[in-house]
Parts: sequence; structure tokens; C-alpha cells
Amino acid sequence: MMKKKRAVSDNLGPTPETAAKLRYDVIDTLHRAGELKLHHVNAAHEIERVYLALCRGMFPASRPDQNNGSRRITDIFDRLTDAEESLWLRRYKPWANKVGRAAQIVFDAKVNNLMQPRELHEPLRAALQVYAEIAGYSSKRAA
Repeated sequence: MMKKKRAVSDNLGPTPETAAKLRYDVIDTLHRAGELKLHHVNAAHEIERVYLALCRGMFPASRPDQNNGSRRITDIFDRLTDAEESLWLRRYKPWANKVGRAAQIVFDAKVNNLMQPRELHEPLRAALQVYAEIAGYSSKRAA
């Protein structure tokens, strides 16, 4: 018995790989629109880097135990590079403690790539400004 050929739809759309390449970056879009300055963009990229490194350490990981060959779960910080741990301790942690719940606005914009309503642009900018100051990307008067 012969199989029927599937009709090709005009609405197939891009492959997931192509869609990922075509996806715009919210932070870069806001920067191009003049809503954010370069030091805000640099802060957002670094926040994302540390956030993703921390998330990487949250998933169950194991490594051989040299004593008996069994496997054990590693600590989140065991999976960070020295540079990532330094960024977390010196910049990310103090920033997160200072901005509190406003950090979620940054995560939504940078990590989740969700465009923020206009009324959240100022809290986003303010949270990124705090990080930029902690990181030395910007002084308070350069906001």
C-alpha cells in the first residue's frame, strides 16, 4: 500500500534553529531605541552570565568520588568557574540584595527576553544602573 504524501503547508514557519537566530534581544532593542545606555547593556549581559552559571549549578550533577567510585551531588558553587564565583560574590550578590524584587524585571528582559511595558523601563534602567555602579561600569552621575 502506498503512503499518501502530506500536503505542504504554506504556514510551516522557520525551524527552531532559524527562529532562535532571528529572535531579537530586548536589551539591545532598548539600547538602540535610546532607553538604555551602553553601561546598562554591559550590566545586563554580565547579570545573565552569572544567572545562567548559577542555574547550571542547580541541576543535579554528579562526579566520581575518588575514595569509593560512587557518585555524589555537587554544590552549586562547585560548578562555577573562579571568574563566575568572583562575579557572583563581588557584584551579583550585592546587586541582588540591593534591588530585591526589581531583579525579576532584569531577568524577564535579559534572560527570558520578554519586552517590558513602557512603565517598567525606568525600574529596569534603575536596577541595571545599580549593577553598573557596583561593577564600575558607571558612576552615579552617569545614569
